Amino acid sequence: MALAKLYLEHKSTIHNLGWRILQITSQQGMVLFLFILCARFLSPIEFGFYNYTLAIVLFLVMFGDFGISSATSKYVAEYNVTNKEKLRAIPFNAGITVFGFGLLTSIIVLIFGSLYLGNHFESVLYVLPLVFLTPLVSLYDGIYRGLRRFRSLTLISAVIACLFVPLAYFLVKTQGLLGALLAQDVFYFVLLAGLVIGYRDFAFKINWKVIKMILKYSVIVGIGSVGFFFFGKIDTIFLGSFGYIKDIGYIEILNRLFSIVGTLPLIIASVIGPTIAGIHSRKEHKLLLIKLNKYIVLSLIIALIGSLAFLFFGKYVIQFAFPQYYDQTMINIIPLYSLLLFSYLCASIVPSGFAVYTGHAKISAYFLIGFGILHVILNYVFLSAFGFYGLIFSILLTRIPSDLLFIFFYKTILSREQTAETAAY
Repeated sequence: MALAKLYLEHKSTIHNLGWRILQITSQQGMVLFLFILCARFLSPIEFGFYNYTLAIVLFLVMFGDFGISSATSKYVAEYNVTNKEKLRAIPFNAGITVFGFGLLTSIIVLIFGSLYLGNHFESVLYVLPLVFLTPLVSLYDGIYRGLRRFRSLTLISAVIACLFVPLAYFLVKTQGLLGALLAQDVFYFVLLAGLVIGYRDFAFKINWKVIKMILKYSVIVGIGSVGFFFFGKIDTIFLGSFGYIKDIGYIEILNRLFSIVGTLPLIIASVIGPTIAGIHSRKEHKLLLIKLNKYIVLSLIIALIGSLAFLFFGKYVIQFAFPQYYDQTMINIIPLYSLLLFSYLCASIVPSGFAVYTGHAKISAYFLIGFGILHVILNYVFLSAFGFYGLIFSILLTRIPSDLLFIFFYKTILSREQTAETAAY
């Protein structure tokens, strides 16, 4: 009886959550499949080179998007409730903004890339289209989520992912490193084409007010994205710069497992985000704080289960999927990363499910930039002093405090908003 009541109260959210799980499973499953193919068919040096190249390109993608896709999702969710006509102006104007950022980034790479990328310049050129494709896919993903069209998003992603599996296998098996890089371009191009065909309800008219509005908020999210990059792919770039090409595989495999375990809270965040945006736009601060407390408790439960599962069973997954990386180094890292996973899962729902949609992305940006810069400094110092394990200690000393302190400060701010609202009445 209690379960039936719970289902009726949250029917829409539960259905959307189910569709979002299927969509992320299919899309990320394709990415994971390609990752495993590369780990199996490429040598450890080639695998490290592959991940190092993608890390550089993702750094460029970050500037090609710079928070535009997240900002678009927020405004789509808001205007879907308050202003349908303004909603139609968002996709086209956000798209040309993303294209402009991508074009500028590409021109800079073509002019200065050979000077700063050295031997990696040619491989980066193969995946340079991702500077356009990845942000545009994220943009459309945000539009579908903002409109709560989770079913359509799932069907498009799942069909394309399934059709792409044999092609990905062929490219990596026959073309090696080059095929692995080109497979990224093909997958995101086909996925973008499917998403565009699936949603065409927008106005082909440049609206400078909409562009300015999106850019104003996207800059805040984009700064946070830079900080987030300092907590993730920057580690791969540091290892490559210090000559630890083979060791990149350890970090990338663990990060990939993190992304899998962290999928559920991120799916929850993407599903509740539009609802949170609606609550905040109606200034229902008390209800917002109640929901925040519930999702903090849910995050703690997910974090405890996920980190313990990773600690006790992670090694078996690695031994099965990535046997050539299952050695004493990996065994030593797993307990340390289980602590990191706990804090990561604790802070997965609130930033992307609440802060972005309530207009508080700048708080996340401050934390990510501040601790991100500290992380970059410690990476350099610890890698120089302690080698590969120094990077692990740098990660632990910066990510865990950043994750946990953010939750505390964000909750404090919402509590103050509720207090101010109560005092006003």
